Amino acid sequence: MISHPDLKKAYIKLESSDGPVKHVLVLETTLELDNQSPAFDSGRLDDLIHFASEEFRKRQNVLERVDLIPA
Repeated sequence: MISHPDLKKAYIKLESSDGPVKHVLVLETTLELDNQSPAFDSGRLDDLIHFASEEFRKRQNVLERVDLIPA
């Protein structure tokens, strides 16, 4: 498990719809995801996505997409 102040949970989801299997990194975050909200911070969100993506790539070579969900 990876640790980051803005991350509540992270896991890999496998998706396939009649094609190759895709590895999707799902991040459950405490950050605001609505870019219209005054609390939205694109810098912190970008940092979280970069950090988590790099940590998972160290363990697993393939990562096709990142999904964000509110905590």
